[in-house]
Amino acid sequence: MSDEKRKDRVSTPPSTAQPSMLRQVMLFGTMLVQVPMSMLAFGLLGAWASAKWHMPLLIAIGVFFGLITGVAGLIALIKKMNGG
Repeated sequence: MSDEKRKDRVSTPPSTAQPSMLRQVMLFGTMLVQVPMSMLAFGLLGAWASAKWHMPLLIAIGVFFGLITGVAGLIALIKKMNGG
């Protein structure tokens, strides 16, 4: 078998291959949903705590904590995508 044909059959290593379109869409969807969902989850947790202890500030604290955790998760996902 000639070297030229052999090079055509050799696939690129996974580290240098571009991700498939489905994987890119899934990653974009994850990034799009991650921050709002964490804000919603911690906001609901703050609303529950606010109703239990009668402190309305807990809702704002929950939403803010959700924002921080969502952005931290987003940064971790971007670093993972970039191989860092």
